Amino acid sequence: MVAPELGSCKSRPVRIIAKRTLSAFWKRHPKAKGPLEAWHQEVARADRATPLSLKSQFRSASLLQNNRVVFNIAGNHYRYPPNQVEAIKFRMDQLGMTRKDLEAMLGGRERVSEILIKKRGLSLEMIRRLHRELQIPLESLVGSAA
Repeated sequence: MVAPELGSCKSRPVRIIAKRTLSAFWKRHPKAKGPLEAWHQEVARADRATPLSLKSQFRSASLLQNNRVVFNIAGNHYRYPPNQVEAIKFRMDQLGMTRKDLEAMLGGRERVSEILIKKRGLSLEMIRRLHRELQIPLESLVGSAA
């Protein structure tokens, strides 16, 4: 993975993912509840934490562009993001891509926009392209778009 431009994330505080999002995830994966609650409490205690300070505290965390941090929770047994659109956005962050970068792959600016706001689902050909060109796991793309 290419490291993000770290200069922009040294002092900007981290915003923790909404607890209701975590709660929705552990309702689908009950064994994830304990590790997710423990992680949430620990990160919430890190007052005014920055991505770099969290990386030093959580050695297995990955720094992404746009001041995002991905954490390894419960030995990375559970995967988040749980749906197609979040998987695409997650991979775009990892690769430093913009919506414009998806246009040739998915069929133009309007279609990319509709997909990313969940107005349009992915066709089989789009799923194949995203998997082949961005190496997004098929299991992340074949699931529900909602």
